[in-house]
Amino acid sequence: MRPDLLYDLAAGPVAGEARGRRRRAKQMFPAGKGTPEQRKRLEKLAQWSVDHGDHAYFMSWVWLGQGGVYVDIFLPDGSAALTGLKTGWIDAPGDAKPWRFDIPRPDHRRVVAPSPEGDFTVNVPLPAVSGQAATRAAISRVGSEAEEAMDRAFIREEHEIGTLSGVPVRGRWIAGNTLGEARHEVLLGILGERVELDRRAQRERLTTLAGDRLDTFLDGRLVTVVRSVESPRPTWDRISEELLEQT
Repeated sequence: MRPDLLYDLAAGPVAGEARGRRRRAKQMFPAGKGTPEQRKRLEKLAQWSVDHGDHAYFMSWVWLGQGGVYVDIFLPDGSAALTGLKTGWIDAPGDAKPWRFDIPRPDHRRVVAPSPEGDFTVNVPLPAVSGQAATRAAISRVGSEAEEAMDRAFIREEHEIGTLSGVPVRGRWIAGNTLGEARHEVLLGILGERVELDRRAQRERLTTLAGDRLDTFLDGRLVTVVRSVESPRPTWDRISEELLEQT
């Protein structure tokens, strides 16, 4: 489990995974058109969920390209995440159609190796462990490793872009597509140490972004800002003010 993909969000911890790849523009699919690769991965997630006591899950595919930021989000029917889901920020929502999966339910019995008396089966109950509690325990176990990884990244990056609550921040702007024309840039910054912010306020701000607000977020010691190359780069003073919700 990668410590950089364990997010302690205001609504609860989320564990994730990431895979990097590059696609040519002509291979981009229109909104609402799921790919066979996505369906296969989603089937595996659904089976994993069933095998772990219907553990909550979702899947998202995100990439930057010539058209901007592309996001495909897949949620199971009846997911609590669908409640209050805001899609107004999407210019042209895809015509999403549900995929149906025939996911076998687990057999709560297992066959034990035969004994001299013959074959027999026993009932083995599923472990009664809260998914949220298990994830928090995982976050706690890898906490020190995550901090060490952040320390190494901070030392490697020599360019200081500013400070946040007195803590130095190092990083740089990176083109959204380093192999072709890019319409967006991403500022990736690393804090020298953690700064506690109101994460719930961050999430609420991102869901109600006005035209003059920055798309910026702080998670642990990583700060990101996404901007269009058609607009000037925001100053660090403006970025820090919005992160700290100062006016």
